[in-house]
Amino acid sequence: MNVAVVNFAFSKKLGAISDPISISNAVSVFKISDVREDGVRPLEEVKTSIRVPVMKEKKLAAIKAQVDRFYASLTPASDLLAAASQVQNVTAMRTGSFSPSGVVNGVGRDPKFIGEALSLKQDEISRPFDGNRGYYIIKIISKTPMDTARYLAEQNTLRDQILQEKKSRMISDWLTGLRAKADIVDDREKFYR
Repeated sequence: MNVAVVNFAFSKKLGAISDPISISNAVSVFKISDVREDGVRPLEEVKTSIRVPVMKEKKLAAIKAQVDRFYASLTPASDLLAAASQVQNVTAMRTGSFSPSGVVNGVGRDPKFIGEALSLKQDEISRPFDGNRGYYIIKIISKTPMDTARYLAEQNTLRDQILQEKKSRMISDWLTGLRAKADIVDDREKFYR
C-alpha cells in the first residue's frame, strides 16, 4: 500500500494520469483505467477468491469430530508421535526448536501455532486448534527460558533500532505524500540547452 497511489486513485476521475510517484526504489506513473461503483461485488467476481477459504472451513468442519476423538484419547503422558501414527490421515512430526519470530519447520509462519506454543508449559499438550494448514495439537518437549541478562544488555540497542526503523518509515511515507501533493514543473530541457 502506497499512500500517494491510494490518494491519487481515489481523488481523480477515469482516465487521469498521475505525476511520477516514487515506489520502492522506482518511479511509477499510474492511470485510472476503470472505476467500480460502491456496493456489493458480484458473486462471479469474488467466487474464485472465496473458494479456498470456504473449502478450508468445510474440510475443517468435516474432520472436527475425528480431531476431538483423537484428543480425548490422549493423556498428559502420551507420546503424540506414537499416538498419531495409529490414526489414518494424521501427520505427526517434530518441529525442532523455533523462536516466536521464526519459521516453524513443517508449519511455516502461523501466528496461531506460535501463540499456542508460547502459552504452553513444558510437557503440556494443547487443545486442538485450527491453523493455516489444518488442526494442530502441540506438546512442548522443552522450552528455553528468556535470557533476561542478555535482553537487559541489548535492551537499549533494540529500542534504538526499532525507533530508527519507525523514523525511517515515517519519513519515507511523509516524503511520498509530499511528492504526490507537490506541483513540480520539469524544465530540465531549458537548463541543458
